[in-house]
Amino acid sequence: MSSYLSEHPNEVVILDCQHFYAFTDDTHATLIGMLKNAFNTTLLPYAGSLSSWSLSSLNDNNYQVILIYRESVQTSETFLWPSSSYPTPWYNTMNSTYLLSSLDTGLSTRSNSNGYISQCVLTPGVNDILTNLLSTLKQKCAVDFESSRTAWILEQEPGANGVNVIIGDFVDLSDDVFIMLM
Repeated sequence: MSSYLSEHPNEVVILDCQHFYAFTDDTHATLIGMLKNAFNTTLLPYAGSLSSWSLSSLNDNNYQVILIYRESVQTSETFLWPSSSYPTPWYNTMNSTYLLSSLDTGLSTRSNSNGYISQCVLTPGVNDILTNLLSTLKQKCAVDFESSRTAWILEQEPGANGVNVIIGDFVDLSDDVFIMLM
């Protein structure tokens, strides 16, 4: 990724590090050190708010990486953005209507001084899995949801109470239309 960023100096990536299973303080320190070595001066220092930054100002200052680290660790590194700086609500539902309504509510009530990640992801429960043993997660959580997800994305606007980041599963559907919408 650091090679890609070197070759594309106007690109900005957000690395969202979470789900640190069986990590120790030493493991965290090793990972943080590796990330620091890989991205060095391109890491945007945590500033408490994103409201003073735009893609243009990031480019002007040669910052290309926002590193969200969703674990409280004892470190003096200033480039780690805490979880609160980029909320990512997970609605844990297979109901697409509920999910899209919740995403709209989340956007309309979010803080505009922080980033915001809209998880456009359906999540199957045990009952969903057991009643669809002859199907796939891709079919039930993405293919059947693709047209609704695409329509929702097309309705979105960036800016105040708008989208910053949208994530989804199986984004390769429909000739990568999910990626092209961005």
